[in-house]
Amino acid sequence: MKKLHSVGRLLPMMAAFFILVPNLSFAADTADTMAMEHARYILAYQKPSSVRMIVTLNEVPLDFINSTEDGVSSSGSFNVGQWILPGKNHFRIRMTKNKKATLSDWSEASLILYATTTEDPTEGEKAVDYQWSVEKGDKLPVSVSKSFEVKDAPPSDFWPKAKPITLTQEGKKAVLDLMRSVIDAFSKKDYERGIILTEYGTNEIFRTTYSTPMPREKIVNLYKSIFEGSDMTFRPIDSNKLIFRFIAKRRILLVTYRDGTAAIKAESKDGKNSVGINVLVAPVDGKWTFVRN
Repeated sequence: MKKLHSVGRLLPMMAAFFILVPNLSFAADTADTMAMEHARYILAYQKPSSVRMIVTLNEVPLDFINSTEDGVSSSGSFNVGQWILPGKNHFRIRMTKNKKATLSDWSEASLILYATTTEDPTEGEKAVDYQWSVEKGDKLPVSVSKSFEVKDAPPSDFWPKAKPITLTQEGKKAVLDLMRSVIDAFSKKDYERGIILTEYGTNEIFRTTYSTPMPREKIVNLYKSIFEGSDMTFRPIDSNKLIFRFIAKRRILLVTYRDGTAAIKAESKDGKNSVGINVLVAPVDGKWTFVRN
């Protein structure tokens, strides 16, 4: 199995708390948090080894759940504040039985979204509470939607100015040029330029999770720890194999390869190690920008 480094997951570990794609939503669990005027949104889940669970939040695939290997039980809790929209939000939950597994009488799964202003998320209000249990007679497959209203979303510079996206050929070219600029920067080990190109999205994660922003120097050192001394090289962009998909009510464009892998990916010569960078972009003040990581 390949060892996958997730830039987006490593960054917040240093601060506090990719799809192979980076996801800075882990930040809130261990980060230094600022005073909370709004609720934090913490998603807790569990699933047995016999069940495959696929979850989206506002059309965003939650890969910390979805990428769990078949036949492996898992659980965890994560800050999903970056994907909480003002107004109506919705989950889509799909569960199927793993072909090689057997459901036991005590198999159960759950997905709970807490809205909390305390350090202990379980003390907060349950915005969503989904429970599945063989003992209670629940069957597979399952496909359900759960909606919830948010009057006071986490602070964000992006959501108030975000508008539905129309992707033109000119816009697609601008997105591809931005992706190539990021690859060029990291390939040349110009980490600061690469970080600046993705910095808006990084800072948005810290904002929406009430986390203290990480100094750029520390982020540079993180990238150095991944790439310095390694033989990893970035694969060229093959635009004919990319998928451009709208998420979050068409406010964000997600770019991946058809097989679901990250559009920006570096891999070692032996194929055992790889690192990916999320391509989650949108126009901000008239310029295509990385708005989430």
